[in-house]
Amino acid sequence: MKNKNHNKNYDNMETFNDIMSRNDRKNYQKLLKEEQQNNENKQDIKEEIKHVENKQPKAIDKEIIHECKTKKSIGLIIFSIISLILSLGYLGFNLIFAKDEINNTFLIVNASILALFALFLTLTMIISKLKVKNILGIFTSIIFSGFIIFNFLVAKDIINLPTQALLENFTGKSITEALKWAKENNIDVKQIYEYSDNILEYNIITQSVSPNTLLKKVDEITFTVSYGPNYDKIVSIPNMVGWEIDSAIKTINENFLNNVNIEYEINDEVKKDIIINQSTSGQIRRNDELTLTVSLGREDELEPVEMINLQDKSLFEATLWLKRHGIKYEIEYVFSDKVKKDFVVGQKTEVGEMVDPKEDTVTLVISKGKKIIVPDLTKMTVDEVTTWIMENNLKVSFESKYDSSIEAGKIIEADYSENDEVEAGTIITVTISKGPLKMPKFNNVTEFRNWANSNSIEYREEYEFNDEINNGDIIKTIPEADTVINYSDTIIIKISYGKPVTIPNFIGKSRGEIENTCYNIGLNCTFYYNGYSNTPYDIAQNQNKVEGAQVVSGTYVSIGLSSGPKPAENNQPNNDKPQENPPTNQCTSTEQHRLKIEKDWIMGGSAQATINTLTQKLKEKYPNVKFDFGKDSCNLPAGYISEKSPITNNSTIKDCQDKAYTIIVCE
Repeated sequence: MKNKNHNKNYDNMETFNDIMSRNDRKNYQKLLKEEQQNNENKQDIKEEIKHVENKQPKAIDKEIIHECKTKKSIGLIIFSIISLILSLGYLGFNLIFAKDEINNTFLIVNASILALFALFLTLTMIISKLKVKNILGIFTSIIFSGFIIFNFLVAKDIINLPTQALLENFTGKSITEALKWAKENNIDVKQIYEYSDNILEYNIITQSVSPNTLLKKVDEITFTVSYGPNYDKIVSIPNMVGWEIDSAIKTINENFLNNVNIEYEINDEVKKDIIINQSTSGQIRRNDELTLTVSLGREDELEPVEMINLQDKSLFEATLWLKRHGIKYEIEYVFSDKVKKDFVVGQKTEVGEMVDPKEDTVTLVISKGKKIIVPDLTKMTVDEVTTWIMENNLKVSFESKYDSSIEAGKIIEADYSENDEVEAGTIITVTISKGPLKMPKFNNVTEFRNWANSNSIEYREEYEFNDEINNGDIIKTIPEADTVINYSDTIIIKISYGKPVTIPNFIGKSRGEIENTCYNIGLNCTFYYNGYSNTPYDIAQNQNKVEGAQVVSGTYVSIGLSSGPKPAENNQPNNDKPQENPPTNQCTSTEQHRLKIEKDWIMGGSAQATINTLTQKLKEKYPNVKFDFGKDSCNLPAGYISEKSPITNNSTIKDCQDKAYTIIVCE
């Protein structure tokens, strides 16, 4: 390497030969030749390595790359097919369920674009021809771009797609506005009126269908409408003596008091505008009269005041201003088409004119409202009546009743006739038809009675035995269910006594045997002793129900038992036998009667009233028969004879019986 360096550093070979000896030169040449040979060998090795690298590995790489590409294509195809299935499912879902969405058109269009995009993407993955694949790829890109552009334009309201109509929120709005909307959308409206301190009169408090409901789902809606404040409501009013009048007026307004009189009077001790007396405080109704007496101050402090414009102020506000300045006033009333009732139409003292409270009197002209001529309300719809009422500042009260001749929802009558004259604020009562009254189907007697009483329907109850229907249940009504009836009809309701019980012949049987029989067949048997006789002790001698008679289960049967033979006088009394003696009164008649209780003796609604009437009437009709009375709960109305009564209408009774006959009355 040293010789080589010398070769590089010296360009002039002659100089080199002079320096080097011959032997050195030979050695140099030898080394140079060896180096050249080494360089040639290195070049051959590099070429061999390059040949090996470019031969076998290339074939191997192509196979590996092809295999990887194949696996990658199958995966893309599978995922693209899954995307296509999902997009088609999403499209189907929107076609089925988006009909209940307000923006259903937007959802369906979006789903359609996505499905189309997924379809072209799948075809691009499946088709192997490069030219077709490129064309499908372009269309896929266009569809995706269109999807983005479409959503952008809709979001910016550049494209306005149709949406489905929704129900508005009418809370706080006028009922006339709601009625107009309902008519335009062919929706039936029902109105319910309630008092409200917060919602203005004839504005809507609530609606039965929630706002934003699809309008196509709404056929009928009920609006609860404000009547304004309830002036019958009881409120608590503090003692305002010592208050400044403006503070009192604030309390008056907050409590919606509408019958307040404010009187001013001269007072040398209390300064002006301070309340010195109050007629009532505490719990009062809003429309109860309340009088406040307010100090006008010293008389010598009253000075002339410049008249202000009182027009369009309420009567209360206008007169209060005059009273506060000690000005006397007079009132004239006129009809006005423009100014509401009890508001100032005009004044006879010019604005700006000086008024002396000691000498002058101001005349106020107050509106009675416009002169209102009532139309024929029976020829109008309920909506038209409501609109007319509001436009004329009137009040309405809706009532309803059944009427077989007038269609449901139509007006039957009004308490003011055509061409009647009324003032603003008048309450008009309108009766609306509920259509024909049909006989309902009732589950029990109580339900029937409540229905008949609430609709002022006359009815008659008839009882009869029935082997299939339980005691107290309805057998049938006349007329039957779903039959059209009139208010003048008297409804007959047949009520079951249940399966009848036939009275056996108890005479000659022992008490124990009788008790067992009564228990088995469903009778309530009571006993009393007739006194001594030749009949053995505890053997039945008579009964108050005739053998073979059919009675209600649970009926009381009174049975007379023998006290047995009279014991000898010197014998000790048998403690096991009742120590009863035959009657000692002078009544000796044994005449039998059929008890007849007249209908007008039954005082419906009061058990005691019936008992009092029966006591008097039965004593007059059956003077030799004793009666006792009891009360019990039962299925019949109060005051009626109970089905459990031992003695009922047509029972057999006998004169001069020691034991009284018991009558049970429903309470």
